[in-house]
Amino acid sequence: MTYDIKRKRVVGTAKEKIERLEKTSEAAREALVLERRLREVKTARLRLARLQAEEQGKRR
Repeated sequence: MTYDIKRKRVVGTAKEKIERLEKTSEAAREALVLERRLREVKTARLRLARLQAEEQGKRR
């Protein structure tokens, strides 16, 4: 994989391009998984806070 200064882009064989695309899509998939986990954690925290608020409301 080399950089073509005139065209201002990376050039390489088809195999290298495919490998680069696979790495990019894998990173995107991992990012989506992390986003989903963060969303689940946030939802769980909100649910916990809501339950704790209900419990405190019942005690009063």
